[in-house]
Amino acid sequence: MKLYDFTRAPNPRRVRVFLAEKGITVPMEQVDLFTGANRTPEALRRNPYGGLPVSREASLAQMRMIDGLIAGRRFIAGERYTIADITAMVALGLGAVVGLTVDPGLANLTRWYGEVSARPSARA
Repeated sequence: MKLYDFTRAPNPRRVRVFLAEKGITVPMEQVDLFTGANRTPEALRRNPYGGLPVSREASLAQMRMIDGLIAGRRFIAGERYTIADITAMVALGLGAVVGLTVDPGLANLTRWYGEVSARPSARA
């Protein structure tokens, strides 16, 4: 695992503090947000939002987390379609544009994404 970092940004700092508290060392690569290095095609393949910190494994872990969360549920927050579903659907759609697709082995996420993507509002 590699952590893409920018020492002057608050979100990566939280991750560095957490890692330090746990005594975990990971390779880090600085990405200068001020020069737009987080918006290069390579950086956007790691994180479609261009934010930091990021590790390629983080996106997959989030997909696995949602897959487990929606087991036995129709939607992310329960039985109603909410902004949580909209946010996740848009994020997964953006991820697909840069090559980060849903693993078909994540059956719950695959089912959910198919259903929410088929809603008429998803074409907006």
